[in-house]
Amino acid sequence: MDLTAFAVRKLQEERFFNKVFGKDIAVIIHGYDYEDVELEATRQANPNNQAKEFFSALKLFM
Repeated sequence: MDLTAFAVRKLQEERFFNKVFGKDIAVIIHGYDYEDVELEATRQANPNNQAKEFFSALKLFM
C-alpha cells in the first residue's frame, strides 16, 4: 500500500494525470473492502484533495 500511495502521489505532484487527461483525477486505492489502511493510502496518494468527492460519498455508506 505504501509503495502504491507513494508512486501515485509522485504522479499527482507532477500533475501527470492533468497533463494526460486534462484534469485532476483521484486515484482510489482499495482491496475487497475499504479498510483503514486503504483509506489512508488513498488520502496519501491524492495530496491536493483529488479524492474529496470519493470521501464525501463514502461517508454516506459507512
